[in-house]
Amino acid sequence: EHPPPADVEPAETVEEVVERLRREMGLDKGDKTLVSVIAGSKLENAANVELARALGRALASELGPSTVFATGGLGELQRAFADGVEGEAEGRLWHLIGGGAVASGFTKGKDLLSAANPEMHKAVRGRLGGIVVTLEGGG
Repeated sequence: EHPPPADVEPAETVEEVVERLRREMGLDKGDKTLVSVIAGSKLENAANVELARALGRALASELGPSTVFATGGLGELQRAFADGVEGEAEGRLWHLIGGGAVASGFTKGKDLLSAANPEMHKAVRGRLGGIVVTLEGGG
């Protein structure tokens, strides 16, 4: 599937996508904080997989219900982070799918469609705010 030509208006603007995602993740209700995990799709160091899993476990257990987690739904490190999120925090774990991807295939959390093209997806992730955790440079 190819992105729409540059002269075609996207169905949603970046601002509309950000607003929709914030609503769907519950960030529009009360005092919520987003922890967004960014990692490249190519694993640079296999030892970082367990570290990413431990980070997911620690953040999910230490940060309360006002924290929402998001990954880009790709790569071994984001999958490991998601695998570390346990208990009720799994209901606050989202995978923002964009750039033509169909689904994360992750067993924990829920997929949300972000934007159809990679540039818009990147802009949306940048505008969501919150805390950004970067693993292996973020790709």
